[in-house]
Amino acid sequence: MAGLGFLGTYLYYIFLYYGYSHARGLEVLVLQYSWPLFIILLSIILLKERLDLNRWISGFLGFFAVILVITHGNFKNIYLKSYRVDLMVLFAAFIFALFSVLSKNVSYKPYTLLTVYFLTATVFSFLSMMLFSKFELPPTGTILPILLNGLFVNGYSYLFWILALRNADASFIAPFVFLTPIFSTLYLVLFFGERLSPVYGLSLSLIIISGLINQRK
Repeated sequence: MAGLGFLGTYLYYIFLYYGYSHARGLEVLVLQYSWPLFIILLSIILLKERLDLNRWISGFLGFFAVILVITHGNFKNIYLKSYRVDLMVLFAAFIFALFSVLSKNVSYKPYTLLTVYFLTATVFSFLSMMLFSKFELPPTGTILPILLNGLFVNGYSYLFWILALRNADASFIAPFVFLTPIFSTLYLVLFFGERLSPVYGLSLSLIIISGLINQRK
């Protein structure tokens, strides 16, 4: 459990946040969402899942939908300039996919897993901070968003993800992850006045098609 916690709740975020601080957010976001494709690949190798063409098509349709949302349909917006950083982000995506696949067959209760995972992340994050940085209190205005992020993004979302992995093939649920940027975009439209683009509708349609293909035997 500690080893998985090191992978999925510490090392993954170290590489990912490094990417966001040293490269364009757009290219990092696109590369970040390669991890469901890595899950499909690792499911074949490690879990011996039998994958058919439908699931591969579903995965790539979902990834294409993500790129459409992030770039607003203008593929010229993708410019991979920081190759070293990009490789680190891809490595982060691979790490989280490996963490997900290996977590599937861990028999401990989900709440126990989460506790050990994030205790491990806390210990290694503290050691990293002491070695490479220093302790600083966050600004007052950021405390609530940090707490909400910890509760939902790094709390209950992991719980639901573990439960989903235990109740279906990892390769089956991986493409549904591509709904994340779609929902994020809708939140931006609803709560922050982001302009609603026809590309979002096309992307959502691709996600729905991806899900339907993924359920076919």
